Amino acid sequence: MPTKHYSKRFIASLKRIYLLALPLMLVVVLLANNALLDAYYANFYTRAQRQVVNEITQQWQQRGQLPPRPGVRYRPLPPGTAPYAY
Repeated sequence: MPTKHYSKRFIASLKRIYLLALPLMLVVVLLANNALLDAYYANFYTRAQRQVVNEITQQWQQRGQLPPRPGVRYRPLPPGTAPYAY
């Protein structure tokens, strides 16, 4: 940015503003991100999805195996493979 057209005082005040504003904006973004994620799971994560997740979780805890679901295939991992999730 060419600074010949701006006074040194104006440039110094911009630097001062950014020194205060950038850390504050970073904190706000981090807090807003957590709040948005919480709001998504509280409001937009549908009841049907919650119900399916609860059913699968209960059956896993009771029987130790995943229930059969239409369109989903399960296969055991090869020996020595670490489990992973997406």
